[in-house]
Amino acid sequence: MAETQYCTVADVTDIIPSSIVGDNAGQISEARLTRIIEKCSARIEYWNNKVPFAETTVTNEYHELVGLDKFALDRSPVISITTLEIQLADDSWEEQTQGRDDNTDDYFLENSNWGLIRFHGVPNKKWCRVTYKHGYETNPLWLRDLCSKMVACDVFKLKTYDEQCETMFKYWMDEIREYRREIDEYKKRINRRKMKAKTIGARWATTPIDELRDVRKWMK
Repeated sequence: MAETQYCTVADVTDIIPSSIVGDNAGQISEARLTRIIEKCSARIEYWNNKVPFAETTVTNEYHELVGLDKFALDRSPVISITTLEIQLADDSWEEQTQGRDDNTDDYFLENSNWGLIRFHGVPNKKWCRVTYKHGYETNPLWLRDLCSKMVACDVFKLKTYDEQCETMFKYWMDEIREYRREIDEYKKRINRRKMKAKTIGARWATTPIDELRDVRKWMK
């Protein structure tokens, strides 16, 4: 199960009929709803290569600089860079200064959504290592919406098993189909988020530029 729940019981009850949740016969308890949320949160992380969206620290992630002035971190969005060090000739590590001043600083975080780091000039070194925080400090709206609708679909499926009325059965199935369409769109967005090419040192996505702009909009 995922350590982080990407929506709350309240998020789910905002989009499903309130009569579904409760402790009476035929209702789904809050405890059971919480278990469904945990399961759906784990599925979301699985789609993201099992990388959590919650704030997480990565320690000493190594990158080969290959004579270029930029590279992309393996995980994004990036909240902050803790340290960036370059390997010296004697195999020791020297910490670099972060900032946008060409005269006093060594590098800066050019794009936090993609985790793109750029140096002021081309480092005459082969390797660097970075410790940083990535993910979201609080769950963004799109992530809460995705998780809530996944949970709602699971709840509606449970209701179809109990439903004796053909009209209500059709209602639940229509709701599932509608939410699944939206869930599929969110899954496409997560997959786009992972598309980073290992070229030009920056590992930029291989998608067309207009599509990249669309991705940046929902990642904000």
